[in-house]
Amino acid sequence: MTAAVSSLKWEYTNTVVSRVTPAIVEKLTVAVEGQQVPLGQLGQVGLLNPQTVVINLAGSPQSVDAVVQSLRGTSFNLNPVEENSVVKVPLPKMTKELRESLVKLAKAHAEKTKTNIRKARQKAIGDLRSVDDTSKDAVHRLEKHLQDLTDQYTDSVEELFKAKSTELMKS
Repeated sequence: MTAAVSSLKWEYTNTVVSRVTPAIVEKLTVAVEGQQVPLGQLGQVGLLNPQTVVINLAGSPQSVDAVVQSLRGTSFNLNPVEENSVVKVPLPKMTKELRESLVKLAKAHAEKTKTNIRKARQKAIGDLRSVDDTSKDAVHRLEKHLQDLTDQYTDSVEELFKAKSTELMKS
């Protein structure tokens, strides 16, 4: 459960942002030779200026077209420009629509995290019930404790989402 919340915090810090960072595109997966590869493994990702991300694909120039396609397929309305083995990605200005789409993305990450928390609870309950020498009362107390933990983690996910959506809509 802690890992799920930590993962959500990482996503909110590095990918669901209202300012430009290379992490916006680094984790984007690209179909190369039948495999899904993170963009950060194909080339160097950096900033040319505050509104432009640059991806240097000198190490794998054959993947430039696949990278451009993947960038165009994102929900951020990116329009990459390729120059030899370098792809420049001018980032759009933060409009209300883009902010709203980022809030939707943040909500999707929060829901996925809540689902992972519930799956961890279900797995733990299943493991508890599979132990033969545990009394029903003990199992019931532990299930209640697990439910309380699940509620705490779910509440923290909601708080993170509310803070992130406020940050996105305000900036």
